[in-house]
Amino acid sequence: RNDGPAPLYRVRVRLRTDRKSAWRGATIPVGFVPPGETARGTVEVAVGATSPSRSDDVHIVLEADALDPLTLDPVVFDVEDLPTPPLGATARLVPHGENHRIEVELENRGENNLTGMRLKLAWRDDSGIELIDREAILPVIGPGDSGRFDLEVRLLDDAPPEGVPVELRVGADRFPSLLTMPMTVPLDGEDTSKAAPFVDAQVPIRTDQERLVVPLMATDDGRVESMVVWWNGEKLAWLPGGEPSVKAEVELRLEPGQNTLTVIAEDDGGLKASAHRMVWGAETSESLAEE
Repeated sequence: RNDGPAPLYRVRVRLRTDRKSAWRGATIPVGFVPPGETARGTVEVAVGATSPSRSDDVHIVLEADALDPLTLDPVVFDVEDLPTPPLGATARLVPHGENHRIEVELENRGENNLTGMRLKLAWRDDSGIELIDREAILPVIGPGDSGRFDLEVRLLDDAPPEGVPVELRVGADRFPSLLTMPMTVPLDGEDTSKAAPFVDAQVPIRTDQERLVVPLMATDDGRVESMVVWWNGEKLAWLPGGEPSVKAEVELRLEPGQNTLTVIAEDDGGLKASAHRMVWGAETSESLAEE
């Protein structure tokens, strides 16, 4: 809003942040603003669906022709993440004409639709198969539903008797790398099933506390073997598992600005899952004293 007596020409707003972000360095064109009137400018920025929740102080610099740049007080930008939905996978090898077909059923264990689903198979030199179909596609798998992907393969004479080792690579519209899972598919047509563990860490995205006690949880359809906690790039804790569900708490000391928490869980089948959280810490009396 232009509260002055003169018009403003070629008004623009520049955004600055101390850390890398989707809006760092963005310029918002506003244009001509007559006295006593308000003008609005917009700019689109790309925030990936897998970006963690975060909070940033964004500095605003107002520019206009014939005026010195004016730096305004920072504003808070918050981003709320879209949790990656957990998936379960079941695979089998069945005869199909002169060849075979690997049938993969994916179960959407999340709470949102998964659209534009794509599945590819990766294989090893000793997998004993040759791909005929390189990709299978489904338009949507709803929450709690399953969808089947069929990929035709040629079974070679040197196929391992214990089964065909492959890797499932699944993507979706909002999740380009939704799942990467190794599996050994039996030759006798029996089902083999796997599901990666699920990890959660409950933290605020902005706080003025100097320390946080954060609850962690990991669950699996089999057994959670361990959890590893990283805080601001340093390994903070290794937590043993041994049960289908493991809960723990860690104490975190916050630094002013952006802090990053990463929790990685591994199950008894060697599958891993991770949770990434970002916490904006305010300047506290303790941090100011250290400076």
